[in-house]
Parts: sequence; C-alpha cells; structure tokens
Amino acid sequence: MMDRMQNVIGGFDRRRGQGGIMVIVIAAVLALVVVAFVRSRSGGTQATLVGFDNTVAIDAAIAKGKQEGKPTLLFFTASWCPPCKHMKSEVLPQDSVASTIRDQFVGVYVDIDARGSDAQAYGIEGVPTFIVVNKDGEEIARRSGAMSTDEFQQFLTAR
Repeated sequence: MMDRMQNVIGGFDRRRGQGGIMVIVIAAVLALVVVAFVRSRSGGTQATLVGFDNTVAIDAAIAKGKQEGKPTLLFFTASWCPPCKHMKSEVLPQDSVASTIRDQFVGVYVDIDARGSDAQAYGIEGVPTFIVVNKDGEEIARRSGAMSTDEFQQFLTAR
C-alpha cells in the first residue's frame, strides 16, 4: 500500500507513465494564461496608434514638423496607467481624432518609463499628458488626464 502511494504523485501513476501528456497540456495552458496576463498588464502593443511614432526623438519630430508646417503633438504615457489605457483604447482610435492627429500634427508617443529624460525635460508630473509644440519648438498647449473624444478633439483644434 505504501509503495502504491509513493508512486502516485499529482494524479498520475509514475510507475505506469500515465498522465505525462496531461502534465504537458496543463503546463501549456498555464503558459498561455501567463502570456495573456502579462500582455494585458503591459497595455499591449503601443506602436499601432495612428499618427504617433514611438521611435523618433522629440527634436527630430519638431524638425519634421517645421519642415511640414505642422505642430508636434507629444503624448506622454505609461503602460501601467489606467487613464492612458482609456485614451489609447477609447479616444485616440476614433476616426475623427486619428485623422486630425495624422493630418495636422507630427505625433510622438513618449513612454515615460522608457524615455524618462524626455519626461523630465518637459516637466511631466502625471500621465497621460499631451503637449502641443509649435514649429519653433515652443510649447503652445498642455493638457493632462483622460478626456472624452469631444474634449480631446477640442484640445487638438483649439490652437
């Protein structure tokens, strides 16, 4: 009886080799759950926001804006920020907002955790923060916090 109990571990009998496939299936399911959880906590992929570039330096974006005659829209954000997630999922993808950003601005996506020096240079105290910089590099508008689509559209067109 004792030998039988020692051989049965975790719901399968090691002596007979039963249950090995079940362990692999459970491990695979757990791995998928962990990956899904990590992606949901990180906010997913951020580079797909229409009109925003997360790889360009702010100075280069301002220079591009000057060349194109457009102001630069800086979006300071963080993957862990719930109001930022709201803006990314509910406001920025709206057709009217996305087309305004794409057509009228050079957009820069600035993750404050990855680009802390940029956040510090612009005095960012909270996220999300949106800053409009004119073609000469001067800040002309700033707004922090989550906004509705209409509020954000007004912010974009108020200059």
